[in-house]
Amino acid sequence: AGLVEYHSGEPIRNLGMSDTIRFAVLLLVIHFEVSGEAEATPARLAVLCSGGGLAGKKAVRNALDAFLSAGLMTLSPSVQHHRAQVLRPTARARAILQGSLACRLAALEMVAPLSS
Repeated sequence: AGLVEYHSGEPIRNLGMSDTIRFAVLLLVIHFEVSGEAEATPARLAVLCSGGGLAGKKAVRNALDAFLSAGLMTLSPSVQHHRAQVLRPTARARAILQGSLACRLAALEMVAPLSS
């Protein structure tokens, strides 16, 4: 279901799908950090994204590996579970997300104005 079924092996679709998955994963990590509802662990994100049909667990792990290797996220010890590691976005990741949201909303506004 969802983006997983959209994957067809075509390079442009793969690129778009990877970008969308990374965007969603980063958004979820920031949500968990800000809301305080739960901690954003790699396992929790993989279960959420695969259960919701957004992406397979491997695609989520690949997105997280890309963020960690680029210095856009860090791992720190969990307060709730002594063996778990929690993902934390860096200031640079937040700036990239803001820029991405601005582009997406600007494109949307061309079709449906966001302000009245």
